[in-house]
Amino acid sequence: MLAIATLSFLGLGVAPPTPEWGQMLVDGMSYIEEFPRLVVLPGLALTLVVVSFNLLGETFALQKVPRPVRGGMLRKRKLARAREEAERDAVETGTGST
Repeated sequence: MLAIATLSFLGLGVAPPTPEWGQMLVDGMSYIEEFPRLVVLPGLALTLVVVSFNLLGETFALQKVPRPVRGGMLRKRKLARAREEAERDAVETGTGST
């Protein structure tokens, strides 16, 4: 989206009757001293849309990354697994208390 607006700003975008933010910025440049909102509003709209898509993409990317297991939880899992194995070995050898 930013690339399309940049190309339109440089005059390499679509034909002028089609509204584009880059073309709106160029058209408003000649009136910037009298009516600065002609440049500010399309610029803000473009900025908000680009930042919003960027944040949305970052959110989706972070949801795909697995969370690291904390050290305490890992230690508890290892102890529980060791206890289960010890109980299983005791049952198999017949030394377990039931």
